[in-house]
Amino acid sequence: MPYLAARAGLWQFLMSLYSRTPSRAIRAVLEACFADNDHRRYLHSIRLLTVAAGRFRAQPLQRVSDRAAVDLQNEYLRSVSIFEQQLRVLACLAKIEPGKSKPWQYWQKQNLINLMAMAAAQDELRPLISVLDRHVRNALTHGPPIIERAARRCQFWDQDTCVTWSWDEYFRNTRALTLTVLGCANFESFRQLIEVQLLARFLAPELPR
Repeated sequence: MPYLAARAGLWQFLMSLYSRTPSRAIRAVLEACFADNDHRRYLHSIRLLTVAAGRFRAQPLQRVSDRAAVDLQNEYLRSVSIFEQQLRVLACLAKIEPGKSKPWQYWQKQNLINLMAMAAAQDELRPLISVLDRHVRNALTHGPPIIERAARRCQFWDQDTCVTWSWDEYFRNTRALTLTVLGCANFESFRQLIEVQLLARFLAPELPR
């Protein structure tokens, strides 16, 4: 479901974007994004994720272990890094104003909190960010969670903020984030399909939509 929901949200966002923004303005923004080394790193990260996913656990382990917790930590951090790059592009597109768009360098400087706030302002993007807990992300950058084996739960400390997940929630939330990232990786194919559809309607306006 997270994968399908991400694909649906992405498609709806792009359809809404193209309905209100000239294609040339969208292409101009994307050309600036894609010309940057960040985009090449993003494509490389997606390839690595698809390779790494073949070794991810299909089901949560019944036995709580440090090794499994570290495996989930690695998956969460790998996915959240890619997700942040995806949000950067989507937030940039959502804020397009012909003749007033900010340069890509501005968007490169936006942190995750700002990007999530911008995405939350868009109806189509709001469900996407629900899979990400920034406190968990911050906690995992400093190490695996504190595991309470008897209670089968994990604590994620981000300075003075503590997020507590059950062992099963740790697995499900991590996997939901990964599947959302894979769903959003359909961005370029969806964009090209929409542009082809717009071109076809222009060339044959008498055909039914």
